[in-house]
Amino acid sequence: MTESPSFQLVDAMRTLQAALDHHDTAVSESQDLGRSDWRCLQILVNKGPQSPSVLQKRLGLTSGSVTALLDRLERRGLSTDNAISPIGGRFISCPPKRLSGWLRRRPIRLKA
Repeated sequence: MTESPSFQLVDAMRTLQAALDHHDTAVSESQDLGRSDWRCLQILVNKGPQSPSVLQKRLGLTSGSVTALLDRLERRGLSTDNAISPIGGRFISCPPKRLSGWLRRRPIRLKA
């Protein structure tokens, strides 16, 4: 019996998600970063400066966890909180050049 196209699509999406999870874990481990730290950097690079409250919602973390995460990234020189919001408040950014420089100094080693 052949599987329906919708079942095949769902199965393919699960396989893709598993591969993405594996990749994210491998990259974060090779960079000595937590997965949430890595996900935060991805958001900042892809979406631009974000407020801590937006990062909290996107990452599904508590405000205290986001504060600790942002402090870790700032200590490593991967983020800055000097981006100015037009409506006021703190905005966090990760300049792509800064992240690419970090990644160049720490090659990514993916395990099979």
